[in-house]
Amino acid sequence: MFSSIYNTVYLLSFIKLGCSMIKYIPQAWLNYQRKSTTGWSIHNIMLDFTGGTLSFAQLILDAIRSGNVTEALGNPVKFGMGLASIGFDLVFLTQHFVLYTDRYDPQDIEAQVRCQSAPSTYGSTDSSDVSTF
Repeated sequence: MFSSIYNTVYLLSFIKLGCSMIKYIPQAWLNYQRKSTTGWSIHNIMLDFTGGTLSFAQLILDAIRSGNVTEALGNPVKFGMGLASIGFDLVFLTQHFVLYTDRYDPQDIEAQVRCQSAPSTYGSTDSSDVSTF
């Protein structure tokens, strides 16, 4: 009875690993297509990166404590989740801070309309625009 429940949970953990790896791909692809990271928060990526790093640190500390290096790989799902998390987070951090630093969203129609309809007074020679003291 216990072994069948354990096997089911173990199988579900691998399904979770697969879903987690798949969830990152559309965002990375969208950022690449748009050449922009506008519209989502980099703070969640930083937190995710921290979580993946701490997960790896725990695996390493457990291996050191037990004196058995294979202990670090004893939980393949935890290892895979940390690896996927850190890998995709590095992709997102690179996209956000290195590749696509311009925060302009080409699909933001409202911002384009505001810029076009705003009157420009810079460089105006009309004396009525200047306030005197």
